Amino acid sequence: MSSILLNPLFIFVLVISIWIIIMYVLHKKKILEGTPFALSGPFLLWKTERGKRFIDWLSRPKRFWKIYGDFSIVLTLIIMFTFLVVLIWVATLVMNIPEGRAPRPEMILGIPGLNPFIPIWYGILGLVIAMVVHEFSHGVLTRLAKAKIESLGVVLFVLPIGAFVEPNEEELTVMNKRKRSRLFAAGPTTNIIVALICSLIFTQVFVDSAQPKAIGNGIIGVISETPAANASLEPGMIITSVEYNGSVTILNNSTAFGLLMLTTEPGRNVSLTIFHNGQVLEREVELTSRDNQTQGLLGVYTIYTGTGKQIYYPTLYPDSLEDTMYSLLVYITLPIRGLSPIEKPYTDFYQPEGIMAGLPEPAFWVLANSFYWVFWINLMLGLTNALPAVPLDGGYVFRDGLDTFLSRFKKDMKPERREIIVRNVSYFLAFFILALILWQLIGPRIF
Repeated sequence: MSSILLNPLFIFVLVISIWIIIMYVLHKKKILEGTPFALSGPFLLWKTERGKRFIDWLSRPKRFWKIYGDFSIVLTLIIMFTFLVVLIWVATLVMNIPEGRAPRPEMILGIPGLNPFIPIWYGILGLVIAMVVHEFSHGVLTRLAKAKIESLGVVLFVLPIGAFVEPNEEELTVMNKRKRSRLFAAGPTTNIIVALICSLIFTQVFVDSAQPKAIGNGIIGVISETPAANASLEPGMIITSVEYNGSVTILNNSTAFGLLMLTTEPGRNVSLTIFHNGQVLEREVELTSRDNQTQGLLGVYTIYTGTGKQIYYPTLYPDSLEDTMYSLLVYITLPIRGLSPIEKPYTDFYQPEGIMAGLPEPAFWVLANSFYWVFWINLMLGLTNALPAVPLDGGYVFRDGLDTFLSRFKKDMKPERREIIVRNVSYFLAFFILALILWQLIGPRIF
């Protein structure tokens, strides 16, 4: 019973349940009336007038923000259709996914703590920053369009998870379509820009500064009941050289260790030179065999520290478009691969040098992980919000764009007829995108 009570998932569900109950009571008893707080479902909104002057100040360089708004429309449209094509392409691959590897519902939701790939604290940090920059960009473009901001404030769900800017709905409805599209497109565009900046800092500052403590094969896993386990080898150790059959092999490239092990035989001894916790250790290990293989078995999983950090660069293979796209995919899916946040034993293999040399290692890795997760959450929020599905920002941009297109090229069409077409197409796309997402959950389970 005590183990269940201490389970992080149980604690998370309990806290969420208590929060929802409290919000329900506040709603039923109308306790929040006359206060600066309001409810939006399970979310608690703290509304304030503060910050309006800051947004007004930000919106002063009007020429810049007009250019930024127009750029945002173009970028949102490009992302919108590209991401939609990607969703359709993924839908065609769903039938090839075994049921046991099918995504679960919580994997689709980008909620820290609920999604197994998003760590709670890094996820909350990324989400807060993403929502703040997203909403403030809406606010700046609202003021650029000379529309009134009713309020702004903080969104709370147990903890503060973001911010909001509430424009005047009537002014928003009658606003010029181009100005309104700028307003909506600015949100996802700002998220994408923040994501690119944080990715640049992560790779060019933190990954570049992380240098191997020793060149060799870092142990990331030890198989139980093998010579490695019996010799007390453990994750975090770096094997720098191996002596076998009277010859010493220096592990100074990514293939040296693997090629050497292919030449070994069961029952023979190897002498390992190991770097661990700033010390050089020696281990004498007798190899065994597995599954009647002729080569010796040590029983470790390793990465080569000289190149082990390369997967943290988004353009690892720039030689061709296909290789570039592959390295980008690997970089974006690091959380799914269990490679972000960067934790032990990987952090045992590297230390900060260069401009980060004076930073304590724990602080260095916390900052590095923070920048990656701010990048990742902003990227996901930007891409998702660009989809042409109301109530997402991209849905409103698409709706105004379609209305403008029809009014220009179908000038004889009555406004009522045009409005019906725009509304029906918008609803169709919204349900189509929802179906594509649900198909990822359902498809593998019915084929």
